Amino acid sequence: MPQIVVIDPDPEAREGAVQALRAQGYTVTAAASLAEISGANGAQPASQPVKLREIERIAIEEALSANHGNRTHAARQLGISLRKLQYRLKEYGDSA
Repeated sequence: MPQIVVIDPDPEAREGAVQALRAQGYTVTAAASLAEISGANGAQPASQPVKLREIERIAIEEALSANHGNRTHAARQLGISLRKLQYRLKEYGDSA
């Protein structure tokens, strides 16, 4: 399962998100700002933040893989309609 980074300056909101994600089995790192994350473990910050569309594409790929290519089941797992999944796949060139 991928690691998720939660960045929120509000500590209560951040902690709520972290608890909810951990309850679902995700590995979560939390910080108040991106600058706080970039110095962790001596790692350099990413050259560019990952775009939401890229995260969405990865989630679709993982759902399709987990459901052996079954689009109906993948859409249900993602909480989106089959029509929306088909639209996204067409938008991505069906590479997912």
